[in-house]
Amino acid sequence: MKIGLLFVCHGSTSRSYLEAVNEIIQRCLNKVTSQLGKDFEIVWRVGYLHDVEPRPEDALKELVKERPSIIIVASLFVVPGRHAGEDVPQLVGVKLGETKIVEGVPVKYAGPLWPDDRVVDILTDKILHNLRDFLNRDKKA
Repeated sequence: MKIGLLFVCHGSTSRSYLEAVNEIIQRCLNKVTSQLGKDFEIVWRVGYLHDVEPRPEDALKELVKERPSIIIVASLFVVPGRHAGEDVPQLVGVKLGETKIVEGVPVKYAGPLWPDDRVVDILTDKILHNLRDFLNRDKKA
């Protein structure tokens, strides 16, 4: 079975931004592939809202041409603000949680990363890690 993934993010001309987005996507693809197994083929694209091409709607058109069984629109936005809550659904033509048929292919928008407590876990871990570094530095002084 062929699965399509459309990753959507803000976009930037910054090389470090683009490299980080690419690394996140590659790691995600590795995990999805290993969990789904060899009976699944993953085709994917990334669409950017600003500064970089392709735009989400163009990336979606390219994915549809590959005729996957389904396309999941995966947002790299953390919270459901204007971009994740309004811009992405408008550009790809699918509301959050909805499945819409686009040229014969079901497309589902998975939405932003929040609400998911793993976002809170990541933020908490980063805070505590950095706080421990600070507190340990004071102990050594």
